[in-house]
Amino acid sequence: MSLDLSSVKSENLQFNISSELTFGDVKEQEPQRFSGIGYTGEAITNHPYWGTVAFDLSQMNVPNPMPILLNHDPGKIVGWSQGFAITERGLELTGILSKSTEHGREVTALSKEGFPWQMSVRISPSVIEEILAGESTQVNGRTITGPAYVFRKSKLSETSF
Repeated sequence: MSLDLSSVKSENLQFNISSELTFGDVKEQEPQRFSGIGYTGEAITNHPYWGTVAFDLSQMNVPNPMPILLNHDPGKIVGWSQGFAITERGLELTGILSKSTEHGREVTALSKEGFPWQMSVRISPSVIEEILAGESTQVNGRTITGPAYVFRKSKLSETSF
């Protein structure tokens, strides 16, 4: 079953992901680099709009480079991705934190102090598969049991700290 997205608000397409993030050691004149898991491939539970939802990584369009923002705010640019890979760990991202923006410097400074950043993704699906209670489907090598939703043929438009 597919759903119509026309009535879905933009903020309901934002998903906080508990991520592994690392920040490289750099000299002052070099850009701060980061790497992390943007999405593990697991179902997200307790989303305020979707409940349980998973994103099909095999059909995901990931732009490269891609904007990296603070709290999904296009006015708060943190940096950009420089690469991605879809692996057994999920969607792995690498990128640069900007020295030219206030928010890039803020994320860099807090990461050096040990702040436990997490990543969050904004995903726009072309197809939403509804999994009814008692039904199940396969996504990312895992079984998802309904009630749940699976985003298929999605586009990742940005990732946020």
